[in-house]
Amino acid sequence: MMTEEGKLLYEQALEASQDLSEKLAHVSIRIPSNDTSLIESTKKVFGEEYILEDGSVKLTYEMYRSLINLIRDLGKLTSNEVLS
Repeated sequence: MMTEEGKLLYEQALEASQDLSEKLAHVSIRIPSNDTSLIESTKKVFGEEYILEDGSVKLTYEMYRSLINLIRDLGKLTSNEVLS
């Protein structure tokens, strides 16, 4: 069971995360077409529609966040399998 202090800290962290997401919503990184491993990874995870006409990718903060969450979730699954 979480303490009151822990609950407050958790709520503050969620609020900070939401605030950060809103502020970074318009940030993106352009990945050049010659970075083939990142281009192929983007195709596999997000689909062809995120590949621009020149073959580059515009990776948004939300896309980055979803990848981080995916990696974290896969890590949890893997650790649960090891511990089982």
